[in-house]
Amino acid sequence: MVQCFTIEKLKQKTGHVWLTRDYTAERERIKRFVEVVGGDTPLWQEEVPPSWLLAISLEQVCEQLAALPQAALHGSCAIELFAPVKVGDIVTVVVKVSSVRERQQATFVILEIEQHNQSGVMLARCKQVIVLRSKT
Repeated sequence: MVQCFTIEKLKQKTGHVWLTRDYTAERERIKRFVEVVGGDTPLWQEEVPPSWLLAISLEQVCEQLAALPQAALHGSCAIELFAPVKVGDIVTVVVKVSSVRERQQATFVILEIEQHNQSGVMLARCKQVIVLRSKT
C-alpha cells in the first residue's frame, strides 16, 4: 500500500530507515530484465546483472514519491558492488533518507540504500539523488 508522504514527513525521516522491501531474484524475471536491457550472456543464467539492483531500489522509491504533489526526477546514482546476486536470492532493500534540501523551485532528496541477501551478505550500497519539482 502506498502511503501519502509530504516533504515535511520525508524530512522527519532524515537519518532513519524510510523503506524496506524484499525482492526475489526469480529466474523468469531476470530473464525478462536481461532481454529488455540487453547483454544476453551465459553469466546471467546463474547471476543477476548488477543493473537489476538499481532498478529494484529505484522502483521502491518512485512508488512512494509518486504520491507527492511534486514530480520526481532521478538526479544521480552511485553504486558500490560487494557480492554478486544469484538467481533465487532474496534481496532486502533498505532505504534511508540521508538529507532533504529545498532550493528555490526544487527539493533534493539524498537516499542511502543498502541491499543484502537472505544470508545477510551486503550485496551493494547505493547513493541516489532524487529531485522533486512542482508539477505546474
